[in-house]
Amino acid sequence: MNNEKGAKMIDGILGRGTRVRKEFFLFVIVIFLLSGCSVESKLNRNYKGKPFTEVMTAMGAPTNIENRIGGGTIRTYESKKMLKPAPINTGQFQYDQFKSPKVMQTIVTTFIVDPAGKVVEVKYSNDYSR
Repeated sequence: MNNEKGAKMIDGILGRGTRVRKEFFLFVIVIFLLSGCSVESKLNRNYKGKPFTEVMTAMGAPTNIENRIGGGTIRTYESKKMLKPAPINTGQFQYDQFKSPKVMQTIVTTFIVDPAGKVVEVKYSNDYSR
């Protein structure tokens, strides 16, 4: 019964069409969902529940350490990198080159560590600013 509802929903979105189109649509959705948080989930798989010394072996000393109320620490790694201008293709013949402006990329990785020194949670963010 649930498969019929799912098939009707997909038919409503895509219209009645070939099976290949439906399979492609489902494939794109699955890839989108799997790639959404890939860096953060990889960091969680690699370090969650393990001693923070393993993180320090791989990434070096953190740039910031804050004590938490009730014990434990928040250890943050922050890196900034200036990205060069990239050419912009307008799809038309142009005499002048168009380039994107320079951008500052900031990557922040935060490890929440319990009082025993084990990683409880990992957070990752990637921001861009001009």
